[in-house]
Amino acid sequence: MIPKTLKNAIHEIEDYERESSWGYGVSSEDIAIAKKVMATVMERLQQPSSEDDHLDVAEALSYEQRELWRTTCEAEIARWARGLHLLEPVVGEELVGKLHDAVQRQDTLMEKQSH
Repeated sequence: MIPKTLKNAIHEIEDYERESSWGYGVSSEDIAIAKKVMATVMERLQQPSSEDDHLDVAEALSYEQRELWRTTCEAEIARWARGLHLLEPVVGEELVGKLHDAVQRQDTLMEKQSH
């Protein structure tokens, strides 16, 4: 189900890119990375599952693409942190703990959904 959804999304993005004469300019690099990550996840989900398997998106990206992806993720974390600060004052150590807890909850949720 998810691999098919990812495949359809990639095709829709590519169709839109072909149809759009003006494109996305600077964002086209971000879109290319997102498509590559989506394709990597799709391929991984189509492989037989194993306890030792893990998704290594970094293998699919060049150094420059990994750095751009890292910067994008860090910017998202910064926006999340600013939003959290609006709810309550949070010091750096608490923020790291909250981020760690959020990742753990996400991992647990993903593990439950995969079974």
